[in-house]
Amino acid sequence: MGYDTSHHPLDTDLITGRLVPFLLGEEEIDDLVADAVRISKVRFRANAWGLGAFRHLRDHEQPFDSDLYIWGRPFFVTVEGTTAIADAIDRYLAADVADVDLIAAEMLDHLDSSLVGVVKPSGEGQLPPDDELAASKRCNLDLLRTAVRQLDAGTPVPLGDGESADPAELLRRETIWAMTNFAAEFRPGWMDRGYVWPSAWTAEANLTLDVFESPRSLLGELASLHVDFFAPTGIVENYMVGALVTPPRVVELLAALREHHEALVGAWGDPNEYTRLSLRKLQEAAADALYRGLSFCEATEIYSGFGGTLN
Repeated sequence: MGYDTSHHPLDTDLITGRLVPFLLGEEEIDDLVADAVRISKVRFRANAWGLGAFRHLRDHEQPFDSDLYIWGRPFFVTVEGTTAIADAIDRYLAADVADVDLIAAEMLDHLDSSLVGVVKPSGEGQLPPDDELAASKRCNLDLLRTAVRQLDAGTPVPLGDGESADPAELLRRETIWAMTNFAAEFRPGWMDRGYVWPSAWTAEANLTLDVFESPRSLLGELASLHVDFFAPTGIVENYMVGALVTPPRVVELLAALREHHEALVGAWGDPNEYTRLSLRKLQEAAADALYRGLSFCEATEIYSGFGGTLN
């Protein structure tokens, strides 16, 4: 069994301060949606540069760590060290799409200066128009807002194509994942795949950590609704948020990941480059959360390399 997993520095204030009030019908998120559209265009262009570098180096039989630079770190980031990686991510997050080529050229230069002016961004794919992109960003939250409004009456929520859902069941299954997915637009996580999420990985390595808790705290005032929200302390299926680590405990998680490095890379069998890279990505994400004073969480299907949903 394996999932499209991801490791997230998580801005819980955005969730409880903006998204929860939106679902309760108390606030609007038009400004956030507009910013998510801008960042999506930045992300698309940055990933085009990463894919261009990957194909150029593959065609010239040169090494390129695509599982780190494309299907790993957010955007296209090749610098090293927590501060440098965080600064590069923040530059992308603050950029307009016209600024991306300059940032990407710096990433190419750091990787190999001879690539600058030679590598071209991939021309594959195309983003939808801004209005369609905006609708796609907010559609899950809009459905959940409708579900909250119709919860007491139990009126089914229209899903489109003639389908509908019970409002309580929709809220139970989707709320935490949908809010985290939207929050990741503004503070992206690291992509991975397989058995690589920290609550299961540390248990498999026989490490006893008490830093993991249920993501139920992300519900804020929504927790008072008469809904049995799905919030286990760990990943058990697709499209969910697993364990949450609060800001004061992230330092303990990161210390354990570093101290027990060899036990972790060998937890699923003989150590290999895949598990070492996965642990590196997990450590980088936890280090980013610590650096920013944010929470950390594990999730599935927020990103998917096979599905073309990159970070």
